[in-house]
Amino acid sequence: MDWDNFSSTDGELIINQVRAVLDAMDLARNTFFLLWLPLRKKEHLHTKDGKTVGSIINEFPGDTPTHLDFLHEPDLPQRIASLMPLLRRITQIRFWDGAADPVFEVMLDPRSKRISRDLEQAHTGREMWGAAIYSRREEVKKSLTSYTGHERLVATPEFLALKHSTLWPKTFVRNESGESEEAPDKAQGHCTAVFSSSDERGAGRFIINWAVFLPIGEKRNETKRCGGNRTFRLTLHGYFFVDAGRADIEGFQDEGGLPEHSAPPANEAELRNLWNRRLARQGTLPLILPSLAGFVGRTRLSADDRWHLSQGLSDSQTFRQYRRVICAQHSWVCRLTRKGKEWGLISPDQTMRLLPEPPASIPDRPWATFPELVFFEKQNVVPLLKGAPHLHASLSLPQWEVKDLLSLLQLDAHRVFADQGCLDYLLAFLADDSVRPFLNTGELQACLQKIYKRAFGGLGTELRQYRGKVQEFVAFIHAKNRYPIKQDVPAVVQQLQNEVSSVLILAGEFDAPEAAGTAKLTLDSALALLKKLHELIINYERQDDQETIKHCRDIAREILQSQSEEQRRAVLVQAGNLKILEGYDCIQKKLIALSPADLKNRNVSRLLFSYSQGLKPSQWLALQRNLINFILMFVRPFWYGEIKTPTRRWSHVTRYSTIGLSLSNTSVSVGSR
Repeated sequence: MDWDNFSSTDGELIINQVRAVLDAMDLARNTFFLLWLPLRKKEHLHTKDGKTVGSIINEFPGDTPTHLDFLHEPDLPQRIASLMPLLRRITQIRFWDGAADPVFEVMLDPRSKRISRDLEQAHTGREMWGAAIYSRREEVKKSLTSYTGHERLVATPEFLALKHSTLWPKTFVRNESGESEEAPDKAQGHCTAVFSSSDERGAGRFIINWAVFLPIGEKRNETKRCGGNRTFRLTLHGYFFVDAGRADIEGFQDEGGLPEHSAPPANEAELRNLWNRRLARQGTLPLILPSLAGFVGRTRLSADDRWHLSQGLSDSQTFRQYRRVICAQHSWVCRLTRKGKEWGLISPDQTMRLLPEPPASIPDRPWATFPELVFFEKQNVVPLLKGAPHLHASLSLPQWEVKDLLSLLQLDAHRVFADQGCLDYLLAFLADDSVRPFLNTGELQACLQKIYKRAFGGLGTELRQYRGKVQEFVAFIHAKNRYPIKQDVPAVVQQLQNEVSSVLILAGEFDAPEAAGTAKLTLDSALALLKKLHELIINYERQDDQETIKHCRDIAREILQSQSEEQRRAVLVQAGNLKILEGYDCIQKKLIALSPADLKNRNVSRLLFSYSQGLKPSQWLALQRNLINFILMFVRPFWYGEIKTPTRRWSHVTRYSTIGLSLSNTSVSVGSR
């Protein structure tokens, strides 16, 4: 069609063609502007002189009507609604297919704020927010797309210098006289980032579109599944230079995106590419997180929706490619508070520390478990939810440091170990991969030992109700640092655990079953424990608590048996007066406490006997009756072997020798059969 020879008759023909539309819009009596776009056909490529010219896009919807099928796609109204904030003047869009009623209609809420009509107004940055309502002919219900975004005008000196370059692109414009002339391209450093979402429900998706006011070709579109049932859209606009078919941004590489580049341009094409890169990196991309924060703040999203939205952006190729640029000024994180999870922006230089997720019904559990968190918050440390899709410049969030862990673990062990919920939370924290590696340090191993000591010292056998959990905690302490006591006497173990600092003395029932303690006691540690056992035996003798005394002696035997032979002899030398051993006094007819010195004295008098397994006290007494003038003492073979000396022959009494002495009723010298 030759538009230079467009007559009034042609105009009437067009108006008659769209009369139904004009009547439906009640525009017939008003002034209006009508733009008629005939569908392109291949025959339009032929000139009057018979030549054929090329086309920018090799598509001809006038010949192939299926090219217009996109106009009937179900999500087209939603897609158009998400673009309304980028259209400076259009407030309503309708599509008719010949019927009286439109196929769909999209209308901007009149209270909405969108990009400035005068782009210079965006120089200092500006927030946009609002909604677009859309409907379809076959549906009664109307749908709502809410949006929030930020716009700004990039005005850094290095960026503006490009516009003053002699390489700056020029385009043909008509001057006031209507004549065509060259003028600098009108591109400005305008950019926006807009998040939007419809109240329609479907498969959860996160979609990113690049745009120059309107979307460019689909090549740069990106769609990610993000969980939930909402569709979230992020439109990234910049006043970019695009290729001839508006299919792509110039310089946008398939693999590298818009790489950083500082070399001065050598020609116009390089300048356009550099403009695009700087506009995206200095303008569009840094607006993403402020726009996200505004969108979450203004839109009524559920906690799950906020998570899915953040996850969608985190998983996107755009974020992975430009995370350092996007997060240069802000980080988007899910922080823990006493009231629950809270998404928001923080400064990227703020200290962040990860914590496990508490139960939704008890959001303050981290503070109940770790009271020192209050101190951390005063130091501007942000507690973050472990596993949340945080948006941060680095690939991994900062881990805990030893000094911070030492401070955090100054907890009320009695309270934590008496509360299964707090104990579970402590175990989850210690098992986290951001914490566990540091537990191998000597400082934290000592800290964990102190926590257990305080818990066991305060609760004792009450820990049995959570025995499995206590064993899990103990497993964080290295086996080489744990010395389990086999005897089931918690009151005694409580007294012993504070006597040694080099290893943890613990009741065997609380030791880690799959990695039992293997600690070796030093001579000093063994001696310290034996001294304490001596004190306890003396105290329990006053109370005539024979059962506990027996446990104390058995523990002493455990300790001595765990020593090497050389070290054990050295311990016994220094423990000469400690009543940590036992023997059977045939006059008192009971077990009595003995010290190594007592045994040596008996040895000198040749009144010390070792008994074999199966030998009964009645047989010892039979021997005693035959030796009326002597007090016989029977000890375990273990003590017998430790006390005897190479220069003196000790007596060893068996069941048969004792019976023989009893039957003969003959006085014999002690030390011989």
